[in-house]
Amino acid sequence: NSAFGRTALCTNSSGSSNTALGVNALKSNTTASDNTAVGTAALFSNTTGASNVAVGRCALNANTTGFQNVAVGSLALITNSTGQENTAVGYKAGICTTTGCGITAIGMCALHCHTTGGDNNAVGMCSQFSTTTGAGNNSMGHKSMENNTTGNSNVAIGEQALRNNTTACDNTAVGKEALCGNTTGTNNTATGFKALNANTTGANNTAIGTNAGLKQTEGNDNSSLGFGALCDLTTGDENTALGQRAL
Repeated sequence: NSAFGRTALCTNSSGSSNTALGVNALKSNTTASDNTAVGTAALFSNTTGASNVAVGRCALNANTTGFQNVAVGSLALITNSTGQENTAVGYKAGICTTTGCGITAIGMCALHCHTTGGDNNAVGMCSQFSTTTGAGNNSMGHKSMENNTTGNSNVAIGEQALRNNTTACDNTAVGKEALCGNTTGTNNTATGFKALNANTTGANNTAIGTNAGLKQTEGNDNSSLGFGALCDLTTGDENTALGQRAL
């Protein structure tokens, strides 16, 4: 073991191959091994959790028995206690995670409000900021899926894609502001800049192309392919448009 800093690794009994650098780093560790803590109070509460890496002030501070976690950044995964196999990189990334497992949060405040949901991946500042217990979501881009809370199995790629999604599930948004206004609409697919941008509760829609389905809010079972296809439709159902500005 290697310890540098006041009370670093001070309670270790039989743990081996640990590195603690900073005041109170790995302070509570007893039997856990293969941990690395760099920063004031990094892995402070860890007792038996093994193979964790914490770099930054209070990173993984509350971790006790969780293992194979990586937290890089001040306050990253600070409240994680028993969650395992989580990765958080960035200031306050995954800050509220307690027992969630298998999450990846990269970017300042990514998965900020996440608590117990599993298998979420968020890349970008404030990506999935509000997700609490939602699971199986993948988002990449500044503020992508920012307001999601309990929605599951969504994919958002692009700045503000699915930004206002709250509880809806099984949506796919690829492109800047694609499905940005969606709240509870499910099973939608939007590919292109602002595709299905205004959709809120509409379900089972497919829009491919810049501004495709742009103004639709509540329509269901619509399909549009092409630049501006179904651009002016608002609440209609079961429409199909193929070609530039069709319908």
